[in-house]
Amino acid sequence: MTSSALSHAWNRDGKNQTGVVRKLSNQEKIPYLNPYATRHTFATWAIASGNSPDRVAYWIGDDVNTVLRYYVHPEATKGECPDF
Repeated sequence: MTSSALSHAWNRDGKNQTGVVRKLSNQEKIPYLNPYATRHTFATWAIASGNSPDRVAYWIGDDVNTVLRYYVHPEATKGECPDF
């Protein structure tokens, strides 16, 4: 999945149609977060779940140093998730 394909599905789906995430947000069913927030959440949870930084870097198409700098803070997964 490329970032442009994700962004397209996220925000707009076809000609002048609203994407699925944007539509749910507009209906106040979910809070709006941009696609990057999902990438960050995925990488953080993948690290916290015991996956190696090099594997996560491969999955998200980034380098290991970036993963170590920005995504390795597993204490973020210890908080409670709000019930939407």
